[in-house]
Amino acid sequence: MAHVGQAGTKTKGRGRALWCAQCGCVWDIERVRCARCGTQNQGHLHFFNVEGDDDHRIATCDECGGYVRTVYQEDGPMAQLYPFSYEVEDVVMAKLDLITYRQLVAQEAQQD
Repeated sequence: MAHVGQAGTKTKGRGRALWCAQCGCVWDIERVRCARCGTQNQGHLHFFNVEGDDDHRIATCDECGGYVRTVYQEDGPMAQLYPFSYEVEDVVMAKLDLITYRQLVAQEAQQD
């Protein structure tokens, strides 16, 4: 999962941080880069979200076919009331995984 925001990071909200759900490690990565294959071709990188929820998005890559769930956190008074938690966001974004999975299944069915 990727996280954009939070002024306390090295990138001061301009970059992304990736989080590993298996080990809990967090590391910075360029904002315009596929986290799976590394491409920086902006024409091949796309973001999708569920209507009404601009904070949770799927970042897809045309080159490798992969996707990464991405959460955007605003830096403001509300952010201090609700501390950021990767574990909570992982559960919140499960719906995006389901939507992406259904799209992949539909694409595979069309190819057959």
